[in-house]
Amino acid sequence: MLGLSARGLTLSPLPWGVALLDNADTHAVFLQMTYRFFHGAQDPLSNMFLCPLFIHGKWYKSSEHFYQSAKARFCGQPQEVIESIENAKTGYVAKKRVKELRLKSDNWYPKPAQATMRDILEVKFRLGTPLGEYLMSTHPQVLAEENPDCQWGIGLVEDDPSREDPQAWKGENWM
Repeated sequence: MLGLSARGLTLSPLPWGVALLDNADTHAVFLQMTYRFFHGAQDPLSNMFLCPLFIHGKWYKSSEHFYQSAKARFCGQPQEVIESIENAKTGYVAKKRVKELRLKSDNWYPKPAQATMRDILEVKFRLGTPLGEYLMSTHPQVLAEENPDCQWGIGLVEDDPSREDPQAWKGENWM
């Protein structure tokens, strides 16, 4: 997927390669680009979007379900807790359950978190599938998650007028 932060334009590691643009002309490049903002369970690009995924030999309701259960597993949670996360009705509920655990997850970021998300996205957006075709149809737009989260999102919400200016983004936009 395409990610953009104030430090540059990044193509996340997917089968077709990785690229990085980070130079003095970055701001000029930003101004010429168009953006595809996404957020929420109704948007196929969101981790909250309910779509069955078969990852590591098991079915998950959404990419958020897998991500949150992987995080809980990484942080040593017991199997019954992990199963409650995996069986949550929505991705939002799965995320809430993990937040309530108040996990010490210092070692989770950035490498294990990003590797887990990469695994998820490779399955979710596999070429030749409807979601893979949907992702490809967004080209050449820059994908930006409208989310106050400063790691995964742009650090801004959808009604923030500064979202159109990547230099104003507070987040890394790892998604």
